[in-house]
Parts: sequence; C-alpha cells; structure tokens
Amino acid sequence: NDDKSSEQKNVAFIEWTDPLYVGGHWTPELIRMAGGVHGVNPKVGVKSFVISSDELVKNNPEICIVCPCGLNLDDTTEMVQSLEEEDWWWKLKAVKFGHVALVDGNQMFNRPGPRLVDCLEWITWYLHSNSTERNLGSNPLEHEEKFPWKQYEASSKQEVKSRIEARKTSMVSNSLSQGSQFTPEIEEAHRKAVEKGQKTYIDP
Repeated sequence: NDDKSSEQKNVAFIEWTDPLYVGGHWTPELIRMAGGVHGVNPKVGVKSFVISSDELVKNNPEICIVCPCGLNLDDTTEMVQSLEEEDWWWKLKAVKFGHVALVDGNQMFNRPGPRLVDCLEWITWYLHSNSTERNLGSNPLEHEEKFPWKQYEASSKQEVKSRIEARKTSMVSNSLSQGSQFTPEIEEAHRKAVEKGQKTYIDP
C-alpha cells in the first residue's frame, strides 16, 4: 500500500483573524480523521491559540478554513475582507489557488455536540473534492439540512483599495464630527495612522 501520510493536505483552521487564532481542542482530530493535517496546531486537545501571520505564511497551508467563533457567514465574509488588506494573506498557497472555505462559526465546529459529526462529514468532502464541486456550493451531507458554508471569492485589487479609502474617509469624517477632544500630539498621531491605513496606533 502507498503511504497515505504523503497524501495528507495541510489545512489551517482559522478561528479568529485579529488576533490570528488557529483551531484547537477537537479540530486537529477532525482534520486528521478527514485525511488532512492541521500543520499550525497538530496536537489534539490543545486549546486554540494565537499565531503570527509570519508563522502562518511559513506553514503555507494548502487549504484554509475560516470559521470565526460566534459569527455567521455574512460576518465571516466581512472579516475575511479585512484580511485582504494584509499583504501576507495573498502569499498563502490556499489563497493563491482558491482553496479557502468560509464556515458559519456560530453553528459549526466551535461547540462540542452532535453537529461535529456534520463537520467531519463536510470537511472530509471538502478536502477530497475538486474546485468545480466546491464552486457549485454542493451539499455533501446525506441528510436534507444544508451545511452553512461558502467558497471564498477573492476581491479584486481595486475593490480592496476602494474599501481602504472608504474606511479612511469614514475615520476622518467621524473624527471631525466628534470635534477635538485630544491634545495636538494625539491628533497628529491619529492623522498619520489614518493616512497610512493603520487600524491602531500608540498614543504619544
């Protein structure tokens, strides 16, 4: 028999994006049972934990499953759109080849219970399906209830740029409407952060 381990796909299960949390607890075992390996956290039973974007890029997963705890698909889509503003996101093999799935984390994976059986059935299908099957939004579950997921569709560079510009404009507008409540040093730090598109900055 061939060595099956050589066929295992490297999967990254992302439980939150800012900071970047990777799945733990039962998730690595589900991925292993489905025929993959959770390279960023392969140990069963270990809690979810924060990793750096550099660590994720270095691991370079073939498949990414984004399933933020407590968020539905619409909110998950918005969260991934924020990731598109980060240079490291586009370096991932999974993103380059379109092997990214968004899952409703309010319903699936993040709580122990019978639905983990559905999660295992779905992830097994996803790891062994082709792009055409995924893009059709197929329902791999044997029963009638549809698994709450969708295939990630990358935004164009122009769409990402437009979102960044819109957020900058909104931040400036909100700042002006609220009036000046800070020292000139803080206002200057805020202005520079807005210009650079930074989400946070350190008060002087």
